[in-house]
Order: sequence, then C-alpha cells, then structure tokens
Amino acid sequence: MTHTKSAAILTDQKLVNEELIASIAEVAMINVQHCADLFEIPLSLAQRIRALHTGADTESPRNALMDLSTTPAPLWRLSLSSYDLMRMTCQQSPMFAPELERYRPIVARLNRLVVGMLVRYANEPVQAALVCGVTSHALLKAVQEAACISLLDCAANAGRPLIETRLSHAMLDRFFITCDGQPVDPGMRAIVAMTSSTEHEFTVLKHEFEVHAASEGAFLAPQAATNRRSGKAPSFLLKPDDARLVMKMLSYRVKPIDIERCMADRGIRAIQLERLQSELFPKTKDVRDVQPIWSNATRRLEATSVLLKQQVLISLGLSPLQALVEAFDFHVQHHDADARLSLPRLLKEVVLPLYSREAVVFEHCQDCDAVYVSYEERMSTLDCPLCCLVYRKKLGHQRRWKNYVESRAGAQTYALAA
Repeated sequence: MTHTKSAAILTDQKLVNEELIASIAEVAMINVQHCADLFEIPLSLAQRIRALHTGADTESPRNALMDLSTTPAPLWRLSLSSYDLMRMTCQQSPMFAPELERYRPIVARLNRLVVGMLVRYANEPVQAALVCGVTSHALLKAVQEAACISLLDCAANAGRPLIETRLSHAMLDRFFITCDGQPVDPGMRAIVAMTSSTEHEFTVLKHEFEVHAASEGAFLAPQAATNRRSGKAPSFLLKPDDARLVMKMLSYRVKPIDIERCMADRGIRAIQLERLQSELFPKTKDVRDVQPIWSNATRRLEATSVLLKQQVLISLGLSPLQALVEAFDFHVQHHDADARLSLPRLLKEVVLPLYSREAVVFEHCQDCDAVYVSYEERMSTLDCPLCCLVYRKKLGHQRRWKNYVESRAGAQTYALAA
C-alpha cells in the first residue's frame, strides 16, 4: 500500500469523524433530547458534547471537539444493509419522530459523506471492510450496481444517520488530558477508539468468535498428503491469493516452519520458503521481534485491535489466516509507525493460544468500556491495559458524573461529583 493511499484512508475516516461530531454538536445546541433520539446516544452524552462545544466543561481543553474529530481512527460504525440502500433509492423514509424532520438536512449532509466513502471502496472488499466496517458482500454489490450520482442524491432519503457513534463517557474521559495535565497522544486516542466496546458488543464478539473457531476448527491447518516437489518454487504450487499471502507473511519475518504449520493443507514446504525468504527478504535486526506482547499494555491493545479487524474480515468470508495477515498489514500501514507489534509474536503468543483455547481469552472492562485480550494465568486487579495506561499517566482518569439538571432558564447544565 502506497503512502498516498494510506494518507487518503486516514483522511476519509477523519472527514466522517469531523462531520459526525459537528452534526451531534449542532443538534445538541438546538435540543439535547432531539440529539439523543436522532443519534441514539444517552442524553447525558449529548449534554456533555454540548458542554464541550460551548466551553462549559472547564476540565477539558477549549478545542476538545476539534481534537476528538481528528482522531486517526473511526469514531463510528456503519449501520447500513443492502435492503436499507435499496429502500433509500426508492423512496424517502420518515424520521424517527415528526419533530426530528427539521434535522433532515444535517442527516443528509452526513449520509452523503458516508455514501461517498462507500462508493470509493466498493470495488475493494478488504479495504471496504477495514475502512468502513462493511461485512456484507450484498451491500458492496448493491453499491457497485447503483450509479454514484444516484446514491449521493438519495442519501437525504434515509430517515436516520447511516452510521452509529462509538462515543461514550469512558472514551471522553480518556481522550483529552492525562492525569498529569498533558495532552493525550493522537495515536493513543486511536487505540482507545479501536478497542472501545459496550457489554452487548462484547457478548456478540465472543459469540461470533466461538462460531468462527468452531466452524474453522483449530487455527493450524491439518496435515494433508500433497505432491511436494522441492524443485519448483512455491509460487508455482499455489494459487495467486495463497502466493500473495505467503509473500506477505515472509515479508513480516514469519518463520517458514510456522507458515508450513498454518498452511499444511495447501502443500507448503518450509525448506522452499527458507530459500525464498533469504533471497527476497534478507534477515535484518527488527525491533518487532524482540518485544513481547504481554509485557506492554500498548501492544496488548494493538493486538486486540488487529483481532477485532480480523473478525470483521472473517465475517466478509476470508479465512482466519488471511484475515489476520490483512488486518495486521492494515494496522502496520496506518497505526503502528513505531513498529511495536510483531506478526510472528502475535501468532505465537496470542492467536494460536486463543484459537486453541489455551489460557488466552477476550475480556471486557466496564470502567473503560473496552475489550482486550487477557492471559488467564496473569489476570490481576489491574489486568485492563487501558487502566494500566491511566495509572502510567498516558490517558485521562475516569470522571464521575452526577445526573444532569435543568436551570430555571431551561438551559441544560451539569456538575461533576465531589
């Protein structure tokens, strides 16, 4: 993936972030209850965003919403099916309530941006899944068959936003200022956004993983009797997609013996791959290979974000191994400029034990509203990586909120708990 394309992907996600935050703030300034109903968020969250917009929240920086919208990760998830797309092109759907009709221009502006991004990535299913969160081939096919101008014109027909916000009080607590008063790093904000999850989403994630693990069996492929002639190069023995997958794994320094174990049913021989790796990818000192995942909270969160992207690609029809490599490649290109995560260690320390159900499990932190991978033998009271980062003053501390009250003038106000 070229640097220009990588920058374009981050720009697309940031544009939707900016429009979403601006739309929520615009509606909240008019009526916070309408904002909560239109964007399906808690009333207290709508009031807090309004306070950030007006500057009433004195504990957050003045440009908090601007920092929030420039987070290099999506603060939203797609909420669109092929049926919704077909209905949108046929007729105008009513809003959730008659009093929300006044906000249709705001919703239309947001939906046009979302539809334009979908059209841009419709011909690349993997990119559409990783950038937009698409998990349905039927939706991509419907977008491809429809005319671009027609879709953009019909975006105003939807009676609701085509995306759902991932914002929560826990996310806003962590995003702006660390415990020692310093601004939170944008890359750290991206990690928090990518691993945020409600309890319901965590339950769905665990169920989907159990289904995928049971249907695919173990992550390691079963041994198969195949014709293994060492005189030919692996590219002549594999399908083009499998050959590209092998080349990506070799480029990330995955050991040939591990590739053979994962792809044994496709006739892979480690001796061939060793010669190929030594010729095309000479061994160099890679900082990724000497950094264990379990000893660092940031790497645990990055491993979790890769696994979450893998589950999205599996839902799109990719095999677990191919989905893992594509998700890792996307993560390295966009979110791991410091080379913190290693694919060989991710396979050895997290993925294989997770699929074989050996001590590695998904966990959820209610204080942070985040999902993460955990090692059962190392579980402790401070097992959540986000809580560890807060303790190390990398993220903001949790703030306790009282119920919001109305002043005599009718303006919505709030107060922090003592």
